[in-house]
Amino acid sequence: MQNGYVERFNRTFREDILDAYLFSSLKQFNIISQKWRDDYNALHPHESLGNKSPYEFAIRSVEQQEQVDIVNDRVYHSSNIEKSSTDFSSLKCGKLL
Repeated sequence: MQNGYVERFNRTFREDILDAYLFSSLKQFNIISQKWRDDYNALHPHESLGNKSPYEFAIRSVEQQEQVDIVNDRVYHSSNIEKSSTDFSSLKCGKLL
């Protein structure tokens, strides 16, 4: 299936860049193709990412991870509170001299 991904990328690049522009120099080609790559790799929606751009997908992943961290942090702290209250209840106080 890897060949299918490469062929799709090649077709997209050919349609968006090679067929759309008449280049006067290699430098012009490099500049336009670099802008296209930046757009494609950061802002262009990808089917494999649920039709989100890599930028949107990364932001959503970070937000989801932060939410998971918050939930895990709450669970951790609440379990420590329960443990600490049960741990202290078993202690007996002695007389200080």
